[in-house]
Amino acid sequence: MSFWCHDPAIGFRYLQNLGPRSILITSSTLMPLKAFEKDLKSRFPIQLTNNHLIDIKTQSLTVILKRGINNVPLKFSSDKKESDVSIKEFGNCLINFSRIIPNGILVLFGSNELMSRCMEIWSSSLIKETPVLERLELVKKIFKEDNSNPLTKSVLDDYTKAAKGKGAIFFSSFQGKAFEEYDFVDEMSRGVIVIGVPFQLVSNRKYEKNKAIVANIA
Repeated sequence: MSFWCHDPAIGFRYLQNLGPRSILITSSTLMPLKAFEKDLKSRFPIQLTNNHLIDIKTQSLTVILKRGINNVPLKFSSDKKESDVSIKEFGNCLINFSRIIPNGILVLFGSNELMSRCMEIWSSSLIKETPVLERLELVKKIFKEDNSNPLTKSVLDDYTKAAKGKGAIFFSSFQGKAFEEYDFVDEMSRGVIVIGVPFQLVSNRKYEKNKAIVANIA
């Protein structure tokens, strides 16, 4: 039997009880700070929040995509049949996005399992239909980070060069180095597409339940 604690305030209280003179918490993704204080059940009287580098009203477009180009609902759930239909539908959407968005596109998946399933379906051919990845390759050069293709500096350099040229698309997951360790700036990420959310389904740790696709185009 195992017991899991999902309350971060308990761990943070342990640090406070050690009696430090000050605790400095810094990150680029702590907004909104009020919610962060609520999660840790602590007040932070001294706060610094800088303005965003871009004007989100004039330089960014954020879209929540609920249906595909054939009006098929996009639901990435634990239901394999339903999820596979959504994956096939979004593959065609991704090709259309790639034709519109210049330079580089970063595509992040909610889990490695979801990414593997998408790659499997998008690389398979159907009757009278070319695989999604083959059609996508005609528009942008494809790069991906997974167990068989680890992210290295040379891969990143090749992606950057391709993104500034004809254009490129980079596939990774929230668990990968691309999301955690590298900055995809300027031509490297004119579009950021998120498939699913990085939360595990309680009843199945191997396959996360993802409810939405969010496309952030900068």
